[in-house]
Amino acid sequence: VLSSKKEVSILDCNLNRVLVYSYDGVFLRKFDFKDFIHDFAVLPNGNYLFMNPDFYGRDTRRGLWELDSLGNFVNQYFTISDDYLHVSINTHYLVHISPEIIGCQGIEDFDYIYHYKNGTLNPEYKFKTDIVVPNKIKKKGGRWSNPNKEYTKTGYYESERLLILTATNFETGVKIVYDKKTKTLFRLYSDYLQRIKSADNYLPYFCACYEGKYVMYLDAASVLNSDILKEKFPTITSDSNPILLIANERID
Repeated sequence: VLSSKKEVSILDCNLNRVLVYSYDGVFLRKFDFKDFIHDFAVLPNGNYLFMNPDFYGRDTRRGLWELDSLGNFVNQYFTISDDYLHVSINTHYLVHISPEIIGCQGIEDFDYIYHYKNGTLNPEYKFKTDIVVPNKIKKKGGRWSNPNKEYTKTGYYESERLLILTATNFETGVKIVYDKKTKTLFRLYSDYLQRIKSADNYLPYFCACYEGKYVMYLDAASVLNSDILKEKFPTITSDSNPILLIANERID
């Protein structure tokens, strides 16, 4: 969302295309791009930040770079070495903290959180997760090329008050919650495979964080697999659309 121009940009990963609409739903423009994109953000001037952490060959752009409003290349902010063959879970890397500040979770340097503002990108935070990929899930020539270093981040959300970062090696998971005002940090470790089989899997899925608002959804299957949720949403059937939830940040 670009509130100053009342525009909404939609990323179509299948067609490698960005579609831009007005707040009223009127189509304004589009542009195509050649690289695979995990996440993007709209800058205050109407340009875009594009993010790709994955290795899809040496001809594919990786890291964080900027395009103008028509899709023309502007600047590369950081790259990822072709020797780093990490392939991540599809997740979110860029967060609108405020209209001027966009947060970006680092990849190859593991624990940095960057902040973009006025054309510059600086490391703002560094968190130690203590998560590594075990040897037994190493695949020769596949995702885990360096099991003593690599892991995958599975979520990054940040507002003016809170920062949340999760990582896993598919055996152990850790969630870091950092209160920026009080400078208090919490770590919660869990058994990754057991967690995704448990009732935690029925909690809302975080799909975006935008200027202090957390956007989440519940799919129909999750609701129907939980007696508590079925009671709360009695009209949901297997054919229902997901339930969209928007929560404001609240610190008690």
